[in-house]
Amino acid sequence: MLLETLGDEPTVIAIGLQARNMAPLESVLRRNRHRPLIETAIADCRRTGELTVAFTPARDRVVRVHPISMGKVNVHGVQVWFGPADVEPPPRPIAGACLGDLDTSLTTLTAEYFEVMGFDPQNRSERQAIAEGLAPVLPSPRNAELMAHVVNPELDSTFCGTCLAADYQGHTLQVHYAGRASKEIDPAGAVARINRIVCTRVENRAAEPRVGLAQQILDAVATPGVHRMLLNVDTFAVLKWIDAPFPDLAWRYDPDRPENIHPDDEAAARNMRDELRAGATTGVLRVRAISGGWLRVHVSATRFALHDNAFAGLVTLTAAPAVDIEP
Repeated sequence: MLLETLGDEPTVIAIGLQARNMAPLESVLRRNRHRPLIETAIADCRRTGELTVAFTPARDRVVRVHPISMGKVNVHGVQVWFGPADVEPPPRPIAGACLGDLDTSLTTLTAEYFEVMGFDPQNRSERQAIAEGLAPVLPSPRNAELMAHVVNPELDSTFCGTCLAADYQGHTLQVHYAGRASKEIDPAGAVARINRIVCTRVENRAAEPRVGLAQQILDAVATPGVHRMLLNVDTFAVLKWIDAPFPDLAWRYDPDRPENIHPDDEAAARNMRDELRAGATTGVLRVRAISGGWLRVHVSATRFALHDNAFAGLVTLTAAPAVDIEP
């Protein structure tokens, strides 16, 4: 079974390929007389960040606890198997972890996260823009909740859900996840809002329709030359492309070229960000091009609610003239 260990008390989020919605461990173990041994092994694994193996006094049964972590310090979850000591445990389902910086919209992803989400093996760099990390997520009514947790999760509370994704070969996946956002101190001593997530694949429900009415409407009004996306209204980072990405626009993370907006347009971008937070905005910006230099794009954006107090911008991008034409 897979437990999230992001809060004070671990909870069960999957048993095999069956999802659980943060069930208390005691409700799963019930009256198992070896519960103290299992709980102690889990605590040891969380403390050390290493595989923990513990035997019953009679040494006829064993508990194995594997960490799902980003380094030994940050254990996002643990996988627990308990059974006869002379039996080889079954293969463990793949479980991954990721870290999202809510202030920069950058993510750090483990190799197992890429496996869970079905990424192309050629596109698995550890550090990515948030839109890259969410690229496999399909347009689905259920996934709005995931986007809300990514944009503005309630600090110091744990969340859980299931989303639909598509691997790089087009196969539909059901991914169950649990996460927790909190304030942490970074290596430089600054306070950062960090979102930590653990995830795994599940097969416990029939796959829901991949698109809802809202997505069908968006698909119906798609227009050549118009590129729509969801935007984080606080960081101006791309969350998810609705259409194909704007040609030559450098929206992926590039540590060598971190600036995405032309320096001379920063003031205009800040003004547009303030307008978007109030409801809507429009304007022309120069944004970084993959091929080098800058692209002039016309931006039109409207703010909308993803869920409760989490908001995003629905943005439309079109090519702007190289030089503004005087009337």
